[in-house]
Amino acid sequence: MKKLKYVIIGIVALGVLGAILRPKNGKDKLNQEERKETNLNQFSNYLSEVDKNVSLLSDERKAGREKLLNELKNNLIYKKLVLEKEDSPEYLMTLSVISSSIASINNETFRIDENLAKTLESSKNGEEKLDFAVKVVSLVMPNINGGINSELIEVFNQFKNKYGLYSEKRIMFDMNKNQTNIDKFDLTALFVILDKTNVDYVEALYEAKVLGFTNWANQVDYLTYPFLSIPSEYSKLLLNINPSSKLLPKGINDSFWEKYDPIVKDRALDLIIRKDCSGLQDEFNITADNMDKLQSAGKSASRNIDLMNFLEEQMKELDCH
Repeated sequence: MKKLKYVIIGIVALGVLGAILRPKNGKDKLNQEERKETNLNQFSNYLSEVDKNVSLLSDERKAGREKLLNELKNNLIYKKLVLEKEDSPEYLMTLSVISSSIASINNETFRIDENLAKTLESSKNGEEKLDFAVKVVSLVMPNINGGINSELIEVFNQFKNKYGLYSEKRIMFDMNKNQTNIDKFDLTALFVILDKTNVDYVEALYEAKVLGFTNWANQVDYLTYPFLSIPSEYSKLLLNINPSSKLLPKGINDSFWEKYDPIVKDRALDLIIRKDCSGLQDEFNITADNMDKLQSAGKSASRNIDLMNFLEEQMKELDCH
């Protein structure tokens, strides 16, 4: 069987076996299943995609998926989160590592940030947490393992509902004024792949990047989920689900774009989302030069003027001048 490749600049230690816990009683289990079904309805499209992906896997890869799931179920963190339903903020870093690593997935590999891996591994039960993260990201890979199952999605959704999609380091208080310290975390990439039609999730991905939780990547053609890290691909997704989003620049839906190759619009959006003032100025200068050449030849340059006005407005919005 072909071995899955992943990259961690650091050491990955795999987990150990532990005891499997039983549900409390039949009635409690029934109520849990009813709540679970309600909570997971919003992710039904993703789960259907997973079923389809798994059905298309070779027999060898289906066996590999089952082996991975069985290993995952023996992981201490899986037992705490899935079976014991723990929702301590202690595990937010683990989920954040999973989320950030998903953006790097290509056909057969993924990366885990070195600093995140070291931080996670140095925490309590760190080797088990890193092992859990590696296995979950591996499971996400659609062409290799099909995708994550409903049990894991339920865990992620539980944490999202309690702590949010992302946060800076903060302090939380419950109704009894008990204090809980929350470290910086970001689950946005994870939830975008679970439901990329959800405007709140997609816009939160941008907001988290603005705050510096993760960075935009350079163009990489082989990424499985390019909209998680490539600004032009992200913009296409946002334009598709919410063309009037406040995150999109004013004028992005104007008719003058129809006169240009789509790559021009993609390039402009990429520069705007990256807040690349130098790149926008270069684009403006190139457009101005082209306008001069057209006018010198006695040809219309109206589209160039429209694009220059658009670029100028964006540079003002970004305080480039």
